[in-house]
Amino acid sequence: MGLMKTILSFLFILFVFVSTSFSQRVIPSDAVQNHVNVRASNSAGSEIINTLRPGESAEYIESVPYWHKVRCDNGDEGYVSKRWTHIDDGTSEDEGKDELVIGSWNIKYFGTCKRLIIDSVSIADIFEKYDVIVIQEVSSNVCTRPLNSVVNELKSRGLKYEYLFSGKTGYTRNNPDNRGSLYERLGIFWDIDRVEIDDSDGNHHHMHDPILDNHLFRQVPIIADFAVKSPLGFDFRVVSVHAAYSPAIHEVRAEEFRYINQWLIDQMNDPNNQEKDIFVMGDFNSNPKGQPHYFDTIIGNATEYRVAMNEPPLGGEDPIKTTILVPTSNDPDKLTSPVYDHILISRQAGEEFPQPLTWASGLIGVIQFDQDQKWQNAERDETIYKMSDHRPIWIKLDYNTEDRD
Repeated sequence: MGLMKTILSFLFILFVFVSTSFSQRVIPSDAVQNHVNVRASNSAGSEIINTLRPGESAEYIESVPYWHKVRCDNGDEGYVSKRWTHIDDGTSEDEGKDELVIGSWNIKYFGTCKRLIIDSVSIADIFEKYDVIVIQEVSSNVCTRPLNSVVNELKSRGLKYEYLFSGKTGYTRNNPDNRGSLYERLGIFWDIDRVEIDDSDGNHHHMHDPILDNHLFRQVPIIADFAVKSPLGFDFRVVSVHAAYSPAIHEVRAEEFRYINQWLIDQMNDPNNQEKDIFVMGDFNSNPKGQPHYFDTIIGNATEYRVAMNEPPLGGEDPIKTTILVPTSNDPDKLTSPVYDHILISRQAGEEFPQPLTWASGLIGVIQFDQDQKWQNAERDETIYKMSDHRPIWIKLDYNTEDRD
């Protein structure tokens, strides 16, 4: 009997030792400057019962959507946002790393008053991967309810996003060249806990004036400056582009490309321009079938800056289509083209990336949401209606990149 008690006591001590030694801990990510809130329940509006500061940790209990359940050193049990923490089991090679993700998405007719039934949950699933995402095709008669539904969904996950949208830009019914009436707005969403926008000049401006019936652009691109909330303070400029598509005005697209190409070169070389880390992103409608390949001849072969989505083939990889697939199509060519959406990287910002950029590097990508099981049995029009006919694109930097411009 005494031997049995001794064995049981030993096993208990061993169990406690092993559990303590190998229990996982949750720690704040490197982006956290002050503290992470520990909340009473898995809701952004619940009571704050404790905090985790950089260098502190809590015992990991379990994972629930968007939250880790933890036990603090004083015994408090609560929830911390996954966005601001990660599990540290002592084996992660990526410990201490953090990333800045920016990119672009043409969300077809986003914000139209007639299109209120969007899949705000699925769109939020995509947005939360980004620190800054520029948007094309915000409706000219913007209805903020769909935009707010995405922001509120993100808020329910403990994430704080804000957005802006531009003034109405495009062709009116009275345009002098009879190009047809078509206008929209361009937008930007960003995570306010991770980056801050420069609002010293109204937080964004257009690349050219006027923004209606412009002689160069159908939709005039918008420009905004951001800085990460880290001690190194890396700042950067984003430009949202939506080039003309219509075969009837294909020459407009050529003029747009010529201007963007020269604008970016001038921005990089102008000694008076203080911001030279520039990302020009959006739906370039590059090389539509049956139309001249203006993108290739004006921008695609540029040497002064980098065209991110054109680089994977240089590394032996296939291009990735940036519009959604027709589920019934078996044409191999339709799996890789067209690549309508692009990211242009200024020379200064391009120094942060290897040559060439590849999909395998994990530094650029296309979110092929239409290949998720959720959309496999959906009609194409349903996918477009609830999401878009374009896929989001992204590029990734170290969050603590040194600002050198």
